[in-house]
Order: sequence, then C-alpha cells, then structure tokens
Amino acid sequence: MNVMRLATPVVFICLFTSAVIAAQKEPELPKDLPPFGEMKPVQAPKITEKKLANGMTLWLAPNSSFPKVTFVLVVKGGIAQDGTDHAGLSDLLGGMLNQGTKTRNAKQIADAFQDAGGSFSYWVDTDGLVFTTVVLSEMASNMAEVLADMVQNSIFPENEFEIAEKKSLDYLKTSEADPGFLAGRATYKMLFEDHPYSIYWGTQNSFTNTSLNEVKSEYARRFRPDQTLLIVAGDFESKEMESHLTKLMGDWKSSNENAVSSFPTPEAHNAGKIFLLNRPGSVQSTIYLSKLGPKRGDPNYAALEVANTIFGGMSSGRLFQNVREEKGYAYSIWSRITNLDLTAIYIIRANVRNEVTGGALNEMFYEMNRMATTTPSKDEVTRAQRYLLGYRAFLLQSSTSLADELASLWMMNLNGEQLNRESKEILEVTADKVKEVSQKSQAAPNYVVVAVGEEKVIRDQLSVLGLKMESLE
Repeated sequence: MNVMRLATPVVFICLFTSAVIAAQKEPELPKDLPPFGEMKPVQAPKITEKKLANGMTLWLAPNSSFPKVTFVLVVKGGIAQDGTDHAGLSDLLGGMLNQGTKTRNAKQIADAFQDAGGSFSYWVDTDGLVFTTVVLSEMASNMAEVLADMVQNSIFPENEFEIAEKKSLDYLKTSEADPGFLAGRATYKMLFEDHPYSIYWGTQNSFTNTSLNEVKSEYARRFRPDQTLLIVAGDFESKEMESHLTKLMGDWKSSNENAVSSFPTPEAHNAGKIFLLNRPGSVQSTIYLSKLGPKRGDPNYAALEVANTIFGGMSSGRLFQNVREEKGYAYSIWSRITNLDLTAIYIIRANVRNEVTGGALNEMFYEMNRMATTTPSKDEVTRAQRYLLGYRAFLLQSSTSLADELASLWMMNLNGEQLNRESKEILEVTADKVKEVSQKSQAAPNYVVVAVGEEKVIRDQLSVLGLKMESLE
C-alpha cells in the first residue's frame, strides 16, 4: 500500500476532531497549590566499574540506607540467539540455572536463597539473560558463593529439564490467550521479518524440538566471563565485595564454544501496512502500531522520550486524554520506547471496544500526525520533563530497580554514566526539538499496524476509513 494513501483519509476525517479538542479547556487547579521547584538533573549513585583479568565485568553500587543487597547477573545472548527452530531456548536455559550444580542440588540451592532471606528470579530479553537475587546484607557473602557456583558449574539435570519444558509450554499456552501477546509476536515478525530480532517467544514446536544437550551447549556458549556482567547494589563494603567476587569468579574461564553471534543492524519492514489477526469471539480489539526509532544513547533519544511522554507516555498525555478520557474508546492506551542493543521500537498500544475500533484508530492517527505537524506548548514540554526526571529519581531510590536499569544499559553497550547524561539531555530538550524528532518518528504512515480481534468487525470498522488490510495466520 502506498504510504501517502494511508495518511490522506485519516487527516481529512480528523479535521472536525481537531476543532473539538482545540475548544476544550484545561481543568482548573486549586489556587493555593505551592509552585513547582526548579528542575534539576537527577544524580545517579556512584558506580564503580571493574573488569577482571578473565574479561568479566563488575559494577558495584554501594548504598547503606537499607540492609539488603541486590545481585543482578547479566549474560549477553538472549532470544535473538535462539534461532527460529529453537525459539524459547533462552527461557529453558534461564529456568534451569538454579536446578543443580556439581556440588549443590536444586533443593540445596533453594534452601540457600531462603536462608539468606532472599529470592531468585530471571527474565529473558532479546539481547540477554538477566538473573536477580535480593538478600539480607549479612548473607551477601554466602549468596555470592552460591551465585558464582550456579554461573560456573550448573549441570542441568535431565529430570529438571522435563519440568522446565512443561513450565515453558504452560506459559506459552497462557500467553496465547492474551491478545497483547499475540499482537506483540505478530508485530515483531512483521517489523523485523527474517532478522533474528523477529523472534518474540517460542512456539510449541520450537520448545519440544529443543533438547537438553542443546541447552547445555548454549550454556557453554553464552556463559563466558567476557560476556557476563555482575551488578551488586545495596548495603556492602566495596573493597571487600570486589575482593570476594574476584576470588570466586576470577579463575572462571571460557569454554571452547564460540561466543554469541553478532547481527547486522535491522531494517524496518512493512511500513504503512495493516495486518489483522483473527481472534474469534473477542469483545475488544487490541491494536499495536510500531516502527523503529533512535535507540538509547542516540543524540535524539532524549527528545524522543519527551515527545513520547507528551504523546502517550503518561496519563496526562494527548493520546490518553483524547482516546480514553474524552472519547471513552479505550480501556487502556499508551505509547512507549522498547530499547534493544541494535535499535529501538516505538510502540503504541490500545485495547478498544469492538464497535469503536475504527474511531479509536482514527484518533490515534490524528494525534500522531498532530505531533508530527505542530509544535507542543512550553507547558507540555515542562510537564513531560518533570515526569521523566521524577520517574528517574524514583527509580534510583531502589537498589533493585537501579541494578535492573544498569543491566539494560549494559546489554545496549552503555554504562551507568548514561543515567546522568540522559537526565541533563532531557532538561535541554526544547519544543522545536520535540517537533523535529516527531516529524521523523510519529507521522502515521511510517507505522506497522497489527490489530487482534474479531476480524470481520475490524475489517468493517477500518474499511470505512479507506484502509487496506492483510490477514495473518
């Protein structure tokens, strides 16, 4: 479909809408509210970065305000490394890391976490695997020993593999009942096509086709000191912790397996196309709009963050106020930036009632094009900046959320200083810069659209707008 044809009917249909919104007044606030304080950059905690002789990276962020310590282990090589035939292998690998080592069985590992007053969890990212444990500070030394053992000596028992596989399949079955999961999976496939980033999660075939030996092989390939970061945040003494971790993990050596693969920078596909995924009997439509944009660390990233916040990143944003509050079309609606190592995905999502699917998408297009063609007010920019700085200040108060943020940065080849850089850059964003970045990132024809729901309903709703659609299996 020609890109310009997509935009034309939407713009004309929205002319009346723009007049209505322009006529609306901002709600009056109480007159006795104190003024806002001066906006200042948020200062991130001091982070000590250390590289061991074997190539492993340590990031230490001590904070004695609360008697707990967070360990976050990050291993490069996530879902994108699985390959289509074994998609989901990363989940099996992550789920089995705490199921036995050469010296500890699964129960002993679980007891060690419980005795330390902590827990163990993991999440699988496109670019890596992230393992987190939070323990009482007095038990941090003991837990470091257990974690080091798991990283270097996991054995992946066969009986535990069967359990892990069943858990992954059960999770898949549950997820496929969620229209958001279906829309996300289709979005990645349409946006990236044959690039490894197109892998969103496993399938029943890919899980059952993955053997225990393949999981063990990937453990050897991915778990290497030169591909691993250990973040420690919380109540500990830096020199003692560094010395202890160096003793525990300094002799860890890489296996003979090749390191994880590197991929080319992905290109966007299917811009301006609308794809329908039939979900019979659905009483709502789930709509995803997506495109590639500047990734974290890019000179335009801060401006895109501010633009996104004005548009749909907070509840006072244009998208939320129009589509949900004024029109009542959406149960939930938001926009966000999903950062990856090689790119970033700008995603807009809405859950809307069947009978207003067309109207909701029309308003979404309208707000997107308004961002791309008009300059936001100074007040909108200021509110977005306050929101982003406030969120960062809140995020950095918790050792665990700080460590998780650092894990994400490292997977994108950034470091902790990025937190301070972004805070300053957000304050420097102007209304003109927001318009400039919006012209590139938020014009409606640039997006891949995926709609999940009752296909006939969606077709009937969108055909009125003159939009062409393709069905997905």
